[in-house]
Amino acid sequence: MNKLAIIETSEKLGISATQCRYWCKLLEIDITKEGRISFIPSGSENLLSAMKQAVDSGISPAVAAIETKATCSPPPPITQQLETGSGVAERIADLEKAVMLLAEQNKFLNDQNKSMIAILQNQSLKLDNLTFRLLPSPVSKPLPVKVWQPPEKKVPQVSLLKKIWLELFNPVVLRATP
Repeated sequence: MNKLAIIETSEKLGISATQCRYWCKLLEIDITKEGRISFIPSGSENLLSAMKQAVDSGISPAVAAIETKATCSPPPPITQQLETGSGVAERIADLEKAVMLLAEQNKFLNDQNKSMIAILQNQSLKLDNLTFRLLPSPVSKPLPVKVWQPPEKKVPQVSLLKKIWLELFNPVVLRATP
């Protein structure tokens, strides 16, 4: 594996060695040390160059590192992994596990959705029942209301002799009050 000295790389990019070390830390580039000289893997100078352009445009180093990692360091293609044989079986096994986990999660969410739909339908039926009870009854025309009135008082029917007697001694009985 080819290595580049941090001092030479920083001189090429026009930054200090301290800045180069800090950016390597942000970009998660492994720094190896042999004696008194620090090295970075070859190919890392592209990341550092992109980082310099981002920082020069006014972005903070932390944000620039995130953007640079996202844009400049794609994972190696599968063809390279197949050629080198670095964990292809492990990667396939991991992918199978991920697919199985997704399938289980999908089944769980599907079951949860079905139960929620059943609960919502039950609540909808209850609301419809309450709405039906609260609505006024559908009557086409109102029924007439019969107003209560007291019965009429009739003048008492009595014989002539009794009438004379009542007029003399108890005239109140003969009165008809409206």
